[in-house]
Amino acid sequence: MPINKPRGMALRLSTSDHAHSSDDNAMSDTGSLAVGGFNIGRHGITQSPLSVGEISSLRLDQLHLGHKLGRGNSSRVYLASHLPTGKPVAIKILQPSSDSSTAESVRLALNEVRTVFQARSDHLVSFYDAFHHEGSLHLVLEYMDAGSLENLFSTMVRANEMIPEAAVGQLLWQMLQGLIYLHREKRAVHRDLKPANVLLNASGFVKLSDFGISRSLDETQALAATYCGTAQYMAPERLSESGVYGYPSDVWSLGLITLEGLVGRYPYARSSNHFDLVNSVVNGPPPTEDADVRRVLSPDLWDLLNTALAKAPHERPDATQMARHSFMQRLHAMPFDLAVFIRRSVDLQQQQSSEPLSLEM
Repeated sequence: MPINKPRGMALRLSTSDHAHSSDDNAMSDTGSLAVGGFNIGRHGITQSPLSVGEISSLRLDQLHLGHKLGRGNSSRVYLASHLPTGKPVAIKILQPSSDSSTAESVRLALNEVRTVFQARSDHLVSFYDAFHHEGSLHLVLEYMDAGSLENLFSTMVRANEMIPEAAVGQLLWQMLQGLIYLHREKRAVHRDLKPANVLLNASGFVKLSDFGISRSLDETQALAATYCGTAQYMAPERLSESGVYGYPSDVWSLGLITLEGLVGRYPYARSSNHFDLVNSVVNGPPPTEDADVRRVLSPDLWDLLNTALAKAPHERPDATQMARHSFMQRLHAMPFDLAVFIRRSVDLQQQQSSEPLSLEM
């Protein structure tokens, strides 16, 4: 049943880790959204399929909107301050519109709510609450103050610097922890892993974000067959005619992201022709077979990424197996401060451009 939120309470995270997976949603006569057992209105999420004691106490009038961090086709992301605590947060606002693209964006945002509502992982961007107010949907999310891997990669390329193997290894380790939680606990495929959707903060944390097109797979449904996401980071099985895929497709994407960080460029030849890209990924050799790529990687890291980028999904390790690989064991003995490296990359970007760090969320 709906509940009244207590007033004046500090922002807090939710704690349960099971979310409803229904796709049904409807607008009520009070202007709230009802979706999958959730009720989202101007007072936030006031009803959920979970215990009412787990509902956030956040209020929209406690948030002071700041400057814009990024934008999408029909959404804007802003930095905001939670006034009672001074805590910075990110607010994704989906603008009201009558066109079908915005309706789809709202559907994806509601899917994101279902995926991350009360998730407990240090490596998924935290979701605090959602509000439906004056026709716009507001998602209140954790603010990651060092931007994305996309920012970091492009900054290092412009500085003509390679990212150290120890740094890439630590980035990969944390991304794997997020993927393990997503696959094991949420039973969800992310479906759009790419550098722009991996966010960083100055404390050295790496977190997966943007779960709008994630797909939940229950124990009886091990595969999905819909085409959505960013083609450049899709696994071969997602680009093939069958389009049937599962958890291994996320492993492929993570392997490609990691390889891009190591070699300083997207591992495949970029092409404006979608069919050329599909042909390269589906029918061409894996990027780890490139001689220049092999020279960049240590033998154990090459072995890890070569298996992650195997063409056949069943030949790829799962995220847990990747985290136990011999490279990861060696990584833990490497003295490297990722937080210092991330803060340095932010300083470099600020020197290169006066534009603030952008987020795609």
